[in-house]
Amino acid sequence: MKKDLGNIGTVLIVVAIGFLTNVIFPSAQNELSNLFHKVIPPPTPLPSYVENTRTLTKDEISTMSGNFMQEFTELVSTRAARWGSVAGASTVASPPATSTPPATKDTVAPIVAINGGPVEGSTVAETRVCFPLWVSDNATEYTKLLVQAKFDTQQITAWSNTLQYCYESLANGPHTFSVQVKDEAGNVTESKRSFTVTK
Repeated sequence: MKKDLGNIGTVLIVVAIGFLTNVIFPSAQNELSNLFHKVIPPPTPLPSYVENTRTLTKDEISTMSGNFMQEFTELVSTRAARWGSVAGASTVASPPATSTPPATKDTVAPIVAINGGPVEGSTVAETRVCFPLWVSDNATEYTKLLVQAKFDTQQITAWSNTLQYCYESLANGPHTFSVQVKDEAGNVTESKRSFTVTK
């Protein structure tokens, strides 16, 4: 009886070992292998290169020859004829330069308007008058226009950017205010205003 139990125990041990070896261990190994590849992916395989070869062209061979500079000079001299004669074997004449047309000179005079003061030909009782000016030009900014003025027989003022002139203590009789405006091109325009003071 004890012998039979011993044989049965031996058989069970062998069966258990076989089960562990053939079922449990392979499954555990597969799980471990999958886990390892998830954590550390296998490296990307190196690409394989195929070397392509071709025969050099005639031009490529010529640039590698000892006569390259001579051949290049002859080629340049031959093809330079389309641009005209060349000075020397390796100098190519440049194509004709395009001339820039000269800038058009400004010949338009500025505009000036006397925007205040006694109107032309009027008679006033005021002994103090002012003449504000409005100026404009086709090419020069109004801030760069120069103005000079003259009242009656007084000396004409120097060129400046003044845009209003006032005079006071005027005597009875006729008076004339004149103004000139000049742009940066030197064009000049003039305007006058004549009136009479009667106190």
